Amino acid sequence: MDLTCPICLNVFFKPIRLPCEHVVCQNCLELSLDISNLTCPICRFRLSNWKRRLKDTSVCIDKVRDRKIQRLFPLYYSNRSAGMDVSLDGCEMSLYNSISESDNTRRPTDTPGSVALEFEASLQRIRNNKKAYESLQEEASLALARQLLLETGGDEDSLDCYTSVNCQPIVSFFRKKRKTSDWLTVLTLVPPSLQLVMLLPTPHCVIKSLINPSPSRKSKT
Repeated sequence: MDLTCPICLNVFFKPIRLPCEHVVCQNCLELSLDISNLTCPICRFRLSNWKRRLKDTSVCIDKVRDRKIQRLFPLYYSNRSAGMDVSLDGCEMSLYNSISESDNTRRPTDTPGSVALEFEASLQRIRNNKKAYESLQEEASLALARQLLLETGGDEDSLDCYTSVNCQPIVSFFRKKRKTSDWLTVLTLVPPSLQLVMLLPTPHCVIKSLINPSPSRKSKT
């Protein structure tokens, strides 16, 4: 158990446990809140709502830690309670150093490879989230493209291309295998309402059917 306040670097006096789990002296907290816009002095976690509900921060004193300090350093605690701004004397400082050394030797360390495993797990979560996002983005693009195609009189064969796994996006098709002039030519041949489809992951067979309608569609017109 840490006994040192991270602000005054002295042994805790009336330690307050904050919502973010940091612990500071009550007096250090009050001084910090006056100048830090109601945030934790350690991590800047906002404490405005927490402070608004409290009339007295004494209710948040870490009693277990406070009782331990009273028991280990009674002279220090008595002087602080009397209003004196003091530190540990010689005997209490020696006790404090021995407790600190003992805590450091008992502090557990990470097992070999645990950090790497944690990193790999986090990386895998990022990959899964990316795949899910790309899947949702593709579904939304295809839905919009299908709607635009229907509104302009696309046939069922063209619509079926959207569900074909082997169809390649027209954007990729023209950008990788054709010149820029070919791409612009296709844009001029497509009605303005369908030019948005060209910017979406649209199969090239769909645009091809719109530019060169099937004989059945010609006979209808």
